[in-house]
Amino acid sequence: MGGVREGMAPPGLDDAAAQLQSWAGTVLPGARVVLGPPAGAATEDQVSLHLVQIEGRPPPRGPRRPPLQVDLHFLVTAASPRPEAELHMVGELLFAALARDDLEVELHPVTPGVWRSLGTGPRAAFILRVPFQRALPEPRAPRVRGPLVTRTVPGRPLHGQVLGPGNVPIAGAAVELPALQLFTSADAGGNFSFANVPPEPPPRLVVRAKGSVQTFVASEAPGTPLTIHFQIEEG
Repeated sequence: MGGVREGMAPPGLDDAAAQLQSWAGTVLPGARVVLGPPAGAATEDQVSLHLVQIEGRPPPRGPRRPPLQVDLHFLVTAASPRPEAELHMVGELLFAALARDDLEVELHPVTPGVWRSLGTGPRAAFILRVPFQRALPEPRAPRVRGPLVTRTVPGRPLHGQVLGPGNVPIAGAAVELPALQLFTSADAGGNFSFANVPPEPPPRLVVRAKGSVQTFVASEAPGTPLTIHFQIEEG
């Protein structure tokens, strides 16, 4: 869910929630679908979609600027004067979600702390992960105001590793070469690579991870692996 609508404001979390609400309404046309915490005693069939967590998602690899991506975790529950109707509604939504490629279902039990914070007792429920993204505009190239002079500069691979505190690899860190409009993501070991990068001027890298953005300059000798020590502020 999410995307770019030309000529309009970029989509927000409310748009993603409204799309999910509309989908649930098509699965259960006779039920009332609300955005918010689970209902207590119900006088009618009701489905509740409650956003309980927002989690970062690594950007996709590719030559273009990747969109900003997160996963929205919705707690899906139902309420009804009839207990069997609650089970029916949760089951129908569960299997409808499993049939979709753009939704992820978490079937692990909801923790007692979540139910206590919501002021209600445990009931049939599941967590639905909804991917949401917002596209970033591509940087505009400056207008050429003089004669074009070309110079062939042999490129070289650039590879390295993103490390956090204690030299722990940061998996999924987004690594960007803004001047070349190249993007990639670190693997599980924090390793990243670019196949062909000009050695001059020394490439400037922008690294995004753990909600922070930091800039580094690759000053090592050509072909030498680059080690990036990413500073993470402790909250």
